[in-house]
Amino acid sequence: MIKSGKVVWAVCFILLLSSTPLLVRDLLQIERAVEQTSGADFWYEGQLKRELLRLKVALIEAKLSRGEATIAAIRRHLDLAFSRLNTLPRNKSSAWHTQGIADLPEIDLIRAELESVDAEMPLLETRASEFLDDAVLRIDAAMEHSQAVAIKVVARQNLLTGQMQAVFHWFRIKLSFYAAGFVALIMGLAYLMYRHTRSEAGLRAAYHRVAEMTGGLTKARDDAIRANRAKSNFLANVSHELRTPLNAIIGFSEMLGGGYCGPLTDKQGEYVGDVHVAAQRLLSLINDILDLSKLEAGKHELTEEVIDLAEIVRQSAHDMREEIRKAGLTAEIDAAAAPPAVLGDAPKLRQVVDNLLANAIKFTEDGGAIRMSVSQSGDGGVELAVADTGIGIEKDDIPKIFKPFEQIESDRARHHKGTGLGLPLVKGLVELHDGTIAVNSTPGVGTVVIVKLPPDRVLPAARGVGSNGDAVDAAASTHRGGADAGRFARPRAANDHR
Repeated sequence: MIKSGKVVWAVCFILLLSSTPLLVRDLLQIERAVEQTSGADFWYEGQLKRELLRLKVALIEAKLSRGEATIAAIRRHLDLAFSRLNTLPRNKSSAWHTQGIADLPEIDLIRAELESVDAEMPLLETRASEFLDDAVLRIDAAMEHSQAVAIKVVARQNLLTGQMQAVFHWFRIKLSFYAAGFVALIMGLAYLMYRHTRSEAGLRAAYHRVAEMTGGLTKARDDAIRANRAKSNFLANVSHELRTPLNAIIGFSEMLGGGYCGPLTDKQGEYVGDVHVAAQRLLSLINDILDLSKLEAGKHELTEEVIDLAEIVRQSAHDMREEIRKAGLTAEIDAAAAPPAVLGDAPKLRQVVDNLLANAIKFTEDGGAIRMSVSQSGDGGVELAVADTGIGIEKDDIPKIFKPFEQIESDRARHHKGTGLGLPLVKGLVELHDGTIAVNSTPGVGTVVIVKLPPDRVLPAARGVGSNGDAVDAAASTHRGGADAGRFARPRAANDHR
């Protein structure tokens, strides 16, 4: 309804706007027609006829009583007749409201008669009677021509009057349409104002509803924040409390396994080993939960120092060389570009590298390869890339791997049970360093995970001064020899991945 009202209003407004110049033009035409039919030509023709009559009267009086006064009157009225002829308007005259009476052929005939009378004026002195008789005849002829002029003027004025009436007729019709459009415009405006008033009332009501909903959403958000904080605090407290008995279990199981309480049978040693491994896994899980809850609660703080990220990668690969060997994989480190030192928390970045390497080992089958590289990105930042030839991840599943306790359904994932906290923890620790993480994966081909630290964390002048660790030995770096080293291209920048 509002749209139709706007269309009606717009159409009426356009019609009125376009018809206004036409009405102005019609008004100018009416003004001109009124001036043309106002009788101006009648006035000029009447003045000429009057002077001709006066000249004729003066001639007749001269015939009856010849005297100097009558002769002077003839001359005066003859001059006045010429003056009237000379002042008749022409078409090119500025008096555009006349029809150019001076251009009529009868005017030239009248002028010829008057010029003949004027040429014979000297006969008044010698042959007055002959002159007067001839002059009267000539003035009569001029008056006949003047009568013809009057008839033409009347005919032309009648034509102009008819044209003016036609202009008035069409102007009334146009004015009727103009008035109808104006009325429709006013009605359209009134309709739009009515709809606007109703819409405004509806908007006010909607605004109040939105305000109420916003208040409810704000309350729900605050409740969710409080609930999430309470959950994180609960997990942190519970995890902290669980560490104490777990440390005791781990310590006692190590003592029992080490023979501090006497020799154990093979079965007892196996059971004690299982207890120790399970306690270690549980402690690792609790540590992950505690770290993740701290990240969500915003309680994680960085202890920043100048570190060598490539050295951290080498230490992680060295410490996990046994897992790499047992999985039957080849590991390679590419840090030949000597990336600059960065400002960050060394233990947390080590945790990031450990989790990424553990994931690559877990989801890469026997005979596969892992490649880790550290390089400087094009914008001045530092990139850490961990690539593997594992099972890969479907494109739609990539967002799920960064959610806590989420795991992708696959045979390999079911074989290696986990909690789904590794990558969410990695993402949180990377973002704590103002960095980003990207994953590029193809099922059955492999996965590349790229961690990018921003340029403001790079110290170009400082070199690696982090904690010293042993370099990865040749056996750990190339368990399957160098044959598989060329299977990886240099990792692309983070913005090259999804």
